[in-house]
Amino acid sequence: MATLTRNITKGTNPMGKAELLLRLSVSRNLVVRLKTRLWMDPSRFDNGTFSLPKDPTARAEIRAIEDRLIDIERFLINLCEKTPSDTLTKDFVVVQYDLFLHPKPEKQKRQPREPNFFDIFEDYIAKKNISEWRIKYLRVLKRALMRYELYVRANGRGRYKIKLDDFTVDDVNSFEKFLRSEHKISEKYPEIYQVVPADTHTTRKKPKPQPKGDNTIIGLFGLMRAFYRWCREQELTTNDPFAKYNGKTTEVYGTPYYITIEERDRIADFDMSANPALEIQRDIFIFQCLIGCRVSDLMAMTPASIINDAIEYMPQKTKGERPQVVRVPLNNRAKALVEKYAGCDDLNGKLFPFISSL
Repeated sequence: MATLTRNITKGTNPMGKAELLLRLSVSRNLVVRLKTRLWMDPSRFDNGTFSLPKDPTARAEIRAIEDRLIDIERFLINLCEKTPSDTLTKDFVVVQYDLFLHPKPEKQKRQPREPNFFDIFEDYIAKKNISEWRIKYLRVLKRALMRYELYVRANGRGRYKIKLDDFTVDDVNSFEKFLRSEHKISEKYPEIYQVVPADTHTTRKKPKPQPKGDNTIIGLFGLMRAFYRWCREQELTTNDPFAKYNGKTTEVYGTPYYITIEERDRIADFDMSANPALEIQRDIFIFQCLIGCRVSDLMAMTPASIINDAIEYMPQKTKGERPQVVRVPLNNRAKALVEKYAGCDDLNGKLFPFISSL
């Protein structure tokens, strides 16, 4: 069993105080002498015990030294009792004792970083099973929000950040005003559009933003509503900035015009052999008329999409939201168009040799 013996240095420091010492005896072969870093008036120490002065201040000082010495002794005894004998060496005791006297400061735990709004937005794009077209317009919305953030900062709120929980109906209204005025804002704050361009499809001089109509803004807000709905479903927020939004805009479409079946057939049968490139585009147009699908869906179709004389596809616009396979029987004219281009060198796995999606 380990024992401790108290002692005190014979010499004193310039303040006339001597340092308390400890002698730790574990076994005949393991005796460790330790300095306590505790200094006191040597006249108040006699044979391991303390004598208390009458002065209250001096008495409190001796009491504090004694309490600290008891803590040290308790630590050393516990160390000897809990450490296996083959580990308990002089070096081990000295190292552990020094750590007790000078404990390493605990590292401050880093507070988890608040999720960045645009990081969450990118996560939404990555996890949602949506078409390339919708991804494209989501990135248009993201860049518009990034420019709006920079615009707010440039107008006196230098630390403004869009935050998922803090984006309110007031922000929605302010963002709408920003979208409607971007063509003017770009002239006053061209630096914003150098950092976050309105158009990323050209490496040349970026075009200026064009005035946005109601339909464009409603489309962007529809995407933003869907993003916030997903965030609430994922329990990332309870915020719904559109709950109290009373925008006056309503989606307006132009008057639709249709060609008749007779007109369609006249176009389909017209001799365009003198202009093969135009003939290809005419044939693609006629095929689309025959099956009635979006351009994005048509461009995604492959020979494998034709099953038992019918074309089957999943509309890209609703893919991942309301997935449903559409099946359209092919009439003889449609089959003939498919056969006309089967085996062409530039199909790239598609039904037709598309030139552009625009």
